Amino acid sequence: MPFWMMNAAVHHGLSPERVAKRIDRRVDRALDRVDATTEQREKVSGIFKGAFNDLTALGIKPWETREKVLTLMRADTVDPAAFEALRAEQISMADTASKRVVQAMTEAAQVLTPEQRRELADRWERHGPHGHHAERGDKNK
Repeated sequence: MPFWMMNAAVHHGLSPERVAKRIDRRVDRALDRVDATTEQREKVSGIFKGAFNDLTALGIKPWETREKVLTLMRADTVDPAAFEALRAEQISMADTASKRVVQAMTEAAQVLTPEQRRELADRWERHGPHGHHAERGDKNK
């Protein structure tokens, strides 16, 4: 599960059960297209559920960061050290999270055959960066 999706799940207050169902649906939809086995689906779902749990445990709370920025901006004097500390904290969290996401993607890729991975990559490429068809109005893709 990509980092942004985990963030969205936390932001919208989705329960762990709802997130698990959402992960299962997304994995099933993606792997339906490459004729994945039940065993592959279960493994990939488990990998992304584990990643979600690990990312949740990091305690990333975007709304708290926003509040910290607002507090710094409202101060009578600008505190460059406080801004830098906040930046460093955010970079550290992002680095930890991105490493975990890459680990999950690597583990999931190892579950699939080379042909399945190529097929998924080709589909993702055709659907553009946000899951939409790369060419607007092309309903045949």
